[in-house]
Amino acid sequence: MDFRDDVTNELIRERLVRKDIFEFEEKIKNTHEIKEVLNLEGAMPEFILKGIVDHSIAEKNSISRMIFLIEVINSKNIESSIKGTNFYINNRPWMDIFSSIASKYQIKLITVPYLKRKFILQEFSIVFSLFFSKIRWTI
Repeated sequence: MDFRDDVTNELIRERLVRKDIFEFEEKIKNTHEIKEVLNLEGAMPEFILKGIVDHSIAEKNSISRMIFLIEVINSKNIESSIKGTNFYINNRPWMDIFSSIASKYQIKLITVPYLKRKFILQEFSIVFSLFFSKIRWTI
């Protein structure tokens, strides 16, 4: 499904790499943490910044993906005539910048602690052995 900017009708994916990431990078440059890193002797500022922001939306924790998700939520809100949405996400660096982007669209970012989402039966050896011993007897 293609998501488009409601004003320019441009694909969000294209605008993201053309404009949004560069704006985010400029905001990162103004943070205290990055200014300290960039002022270190021998630091290569452009290399460091590209390492932070240069990832695709396919990568789970990338800046691009987070901005894209905010844009998708905005598109869906416009489509459904919804005003104001809460978006629950794992805490990550530069939450204040993400929050400022989201607030333009009346989206409130709420951070939650990271929780393991997958139940892996092998991690619980007793349950695992009981489960498979039961299957063996029923087959």
